[in-house]
Amino acid sequence: MENSGLKLSCLYALPPHKKGYCGPKENKKSSLIVDFVEKGRGDMDKIKEIFVNDFPVLASYYKIIAQKNNLDLFNKEVIRAYWTGNNLLDSFFDKGKFIPFHLAHVLTSKKGMDFANNCFVNWGMTTRKKEKIFFTGYQLERSGKKIVLDFPFFGKILNEFIPDLETDNNISVHWGKAIEILNQEKARNLEKYTRLTLDFFNQN
Repeated sequence: MENSGLKLSCLYALPPHKKGYCGPKENKKSSLIVDFVEKGRGDMDKIKEIFVNDFPVLASYYKIIAQKNNLDLFNKEVIRAYWTGNNLLDSFFDKGKFIPFHLAHVLTSKKGMDFANNCFVNWGMTTRKKEKIFFTGYQLERSGKKIVLDFPFFGKILNEFIPDLETDNNISVHWGKAIEILNQEKARNLEKYTRLTLDFFNQN
């Protein structure tokens, strides 16, 4: 199934949801999201309703981006703007008051650096060793009063969403799971808006 806006939302939201950080408490609702991601089937209207009602904070970020750009709540570019960044965020950075980008949400949560490093959307290259996938990406570190990106970070990741990952795939990672293979533009945007967000928070 093509990575529609709704599927993209499910892919990024599912790992923290499975850890109990967000989303519905009812198993039936969770199963609808899992089936939609893994099997490409499900009632899209019901899944949208789950996001609006059971991921209220996430949905509020989507709404802010969508309204600012006159787009549908689950437009693919709206979802991508929040999770990996694109030019729909530019006007927010220009104003410099509120950034509806996932890293900004992570940093304002103030749950510590371990949480931040699991929760921010990381990116980098894969190495496959038999059935195991390893990842070379970044890590958030404190430098005095600032938070900076440190490279390289090495770690093992789970690839249930992308079972055919090979060496030298450029991917995004959320809560230790490979989410999607990024083309050059998407990887550049993720790095760009990650660094812009860190600059914004380090100046305030």
